[in-house]
Amino acid sequence: MTRLLLTLTLLLAPGPLGWAASGFEGAWSAVVPGPSGQTGPAVTLVFTMTDGKPRGSVSTGDRTFALVDLTIDGKTIAFAVEGEEQNTYTGTLAGDQIAFQVKYPSHEIGTRGWPFVARRVAQPASGATSAIDGDWQGDVPRGGGRVVEARFTFRADGGVLTGSVHAVGDDFPVEKGKISGASISFKVGGTQGDYSGTLSGDEIQMKVKYDGGEAGRQTLPFTLKRASS
Repeated sequence: MTRLLLTLTLLLAPGPLGWAASGFEGAWSAVVPGPSGQTGPAVTLVFTMTDGKPRGSVSTGDRTFALVDLTIDGKTIAFAVEGEEQNTYTGTLAGDQIAFQVKYPSHEIGTRGWPFVARRVAQPASGATSAIDGDWQGDVPRGGGRVVEARFTFRADGGVLTGSVHAVGDDFPVEKGKISGASISFKVGGTQGDYSGTLSGDEIQMKVKYDGGEAGRQTLPFTLKRASS
């Protein structure tokens, strides 16, 4: 699994007229297939304009990788990820979606290409309620096939994520919470595990990483869905 599969989000800042008119501005979430076409985790990509040139980065939770060879031609975008320049990404904009193709070269089996779709993530206006705000519910994996039913309450304030988690009849605080575009990361007070996730509509594709203790050393995926009022 490449570093890009840990996470991808595209943030495109306004720039010159040609760039702005392209419609790539904003945040995009996607699930990127791996070299064998296997399903990867939800990801988040980031673009900015610097000195009149498009630049970008790939956020992977609390890590960021630069995009290289980044070009935009009308409704088409192309780039690679620094350190993985052999893998190329091309996409075509259509409304609130970008239809992408990723190509993985291989000496043994030749180049393989896989499609995926990035979807626009709505960004709240200044002072507006964040899309992450509110209640979310899901089953948190604990290893060995065990899960804990939990209800998460999130509140974003700039790049800070706060809130609480109700599980096993008790409430636990969200600690060290961060939010960047569609990506979140946090810990749950009084418990083990590092949590990260990517918002996509009314779902958050989550991962919890355990470094030891009862759950052992492992990373487990799960999904949070927006709770009905």
